[in-house]
Amino acid sequence: TIYFFDPSGNRNEVFAGGDYHYPDHPPVTWDAEELGKAIFYHDRVLNERFLTVLT
Repeated sequence: TIYFFDPSGNRNEVFAGGDYHYPDHPPVTWDAEELGKAIFYHDRVLNERFLTVLT
């Protein structure tokens, strides 16, 4: 999944690829302090604009 802002300031999401379900795989649970790492994998910090701009 890729999140980005278009020139108008709208936040967009692009999802490509399949979603695999493995019944024996344990669920992944993120804590609030890990939110940036969960959403912004490469930067590993939360972009506050991501949470304040609504579409």
